[in-house]
Amino acid sequence: MTRDLKEKLADSADNAAKQAVQAAISEVDVRVMFLVDKSGSMQGAIESSKDALGKILAGFPLERLHVAAFDTMGQVLKAKAASRLAVQHMLAPLKAEGGTIHGSAVQALHRDGLRVPTGSKLIVIVVGDEAGEAGTQLAQTFRTLGYPVDAMALLLAGSPRGSTIRDCAKTLGVPYSEVTVAQFDDPYHVTRVLRALLEAPVSAAAPTAGLVEQVMKTKLLEVAPA
Repeated sequence: MTRDLKEKLADSADNAAKQAVQAAISEVDVRVMFLVDKSGSMQGAIESSKDALGKILAGFPLERLHVAAFDTMGQVLKAKAASRLAVQHMLAPLKAEGGTIHGSAVQALHRDGLRVPTGSKLIVIVVGDEAGEAGTQLAQTFRTLGYPVDAMALLLAGSPRGSTIRDCAKTLGVPYSEVTVAQFDDPYHVTRVLRALLEAPVSAAAPTAGLVEQVMKTKLLEVAPA
């Protein structure tokens, strides 16, 4: 495959992701909080997580996207542009080390000035193996900082499994969804996943529905001609 062809395919995938996001947020002000686990248990999985995030995050308008990495301390990450290359550059320095406190990322975003406007929908997407503090503790962090979470999702990476995000969603009484990094190997599948994630708050009446089932019911957006 030539370099030009690779670049064209990457551009097409980015455009498809942007279309998926735009279609999903056209009628509601959706804010997305991405929390990226870079603790020691993510050794080996952090690189595949970066690749998946590069495919996903390129579709989000920067003003609605808020990213923080964490171990026991949180670190706010900001892409310079809404493109896969900019996202990959933003994530490049991350290395797996240290302990795991999801709430430290939420606190870092709050210190950075993140506030969710009244009437907006907040979706929290965590990239990691779900090991960490008790879900009730994370839920209390969101409440204490005034973040009204509408839905939570886990992008599963790594092998150890905890239950932090599932328990947090249960405590907050919001929909929970789960997807794996491997599901982003097909760039056109990214559009389905994004639509399913972003429509989760609308489907709050069925909080136990799995993301995979919802993804398969979501229509694939067509890529606009270059």
